[in-house]
Amino acid sequence: MRLAILVPLRNPGSGGFFKHFNEVISCWIRNKNFREIGVYTSNISLEKIKELGVKVNHVPYSFFSSDYSNLNQILKRNKYDVAFCVTARPLKSIYLPLVTLVQNIEPIQKPIYKMPILWRMRRLYLRREHKIACRKSNRIIAVSNYVKNEVCRNFKVKSQKVDVVYHGFNQADTRSLNKPDILKFNSSFLFSAGSIVPYRGYEDIIRAVSFLISKGREDLRIVFAGSKSKLAKQYIKFLRKLAKSNKLDDKIVCTGHLSHNEMP
Repeated sequence: MRLAILVPLRNPGSGGFFKHFNEVISCWIRNKNFREIGVYTSNISLEKIKELGVKVNHVPYSFFSSDYSNLNQILKRNKYDVAFCVTARPLKSIYLPLVTLVQNIEPIQKPIYKMPILWRMRRLYLRREHKIACRKSNRIIAVSNYVKNEVCRNFKVKSQKVDVVYHGFNQADTRSLNKPDILKFNSSFLFSAGSIVPYRGYEDIIRAVSFLISKGREDLRIVFAGSKSKLAKQYIKFLRKLAKSNKLDDKIVCTGHLSHNEMP
């Protein structure tokens, strides 16, 4: 099989995305079912995966938004069998069978949290893109059963069209870990990695730890590792107020961004 991987991202993307993408490409290269794998992107941040032996082709972003004829010419010239889009973006006129990966649950589920107007507008835009992408795709890969159920329910997609493939994991090499000073304490802690944004539901973690402490786990802490979005200031203020009301001010550690080797 000849596989074309489409990466229609303008911005560099999250660290989690690139880590996962790198691991998946590594596995696919070793899979003998793939005769050829080509990556097509306008994002220069993907240059590093060339080290894995994958051909990275840089194309204008317009190829993913309007200029489909030029993208189709390239795909036909290389005789690909399937196109795989790594994020839910509407590619309306790809002539190949199209498989779309859906990871981001935020635009799909109905929000039960407050958000500023700019965040709401952003979410509505992404929701429209996800809906079109899911309906136009021949197959969809969801990263959990919850994501699959929300896609089918909110976008009226038949369940037979959606397959579930959970994120895998690699055994950590503890020899390469470099724990930052802020995490050098002996008590147990609940760890969460990812940008601090409303849809992640950090308030549930705070309430859960408060409950566990009330049942005798006084040594338990919470560690949030991730950047703080400018659009999420209102949410962060809410979390701080919630932590204070649950008497957890001294139990929460915010590390900011951590590299892969710094994560416990």
